[in-house]
Amino acid sequence: MIDEQKILNWPFQPVEHAYTSKDSILYALGVGLGRDPLDAAQLRFLFEEQDGFAALVQFVAREGHARVPGAHKELVDGDNYRLGGWVQERRKDYSKGRLLPERIDLLEAFPGWVWDVLEAV
Repeated sequence: MIDEQKILNWPFQPVEHAYTSKDSILYALGVGLGRDPLDAAQLRFLFEEQDGFAALVQFVAREGHARVPGAHKELVDGDNYRLGGWVQERRKDYSKGRLLPERIDLLEAFPGWVWDVLEAV
């Protein structure tokens, strides 16, 4: 016979879990976020550095290109996000070799993305 009280009072050891941002992104996709690729509220869960990528996607969807002016602020979820500064930081990271290849590929997939703004002139 099963002793229900013994089972209910069983002393379990504490367990800690750690989730990477990639785990969180996969979970968000699994529950259906990202169905609307132009919805910044959904996109923030699908990218590492969510705010920057969500703001860039929103900007590209509206403007048709990723040539973000340096001082540009993008309204995301009621907040003015410094998208121009974020883009400049990604370019700086790229020039110093601090961006992962996947991140480089993702940014280069945006229409009009350039690493050197002087090259684009």
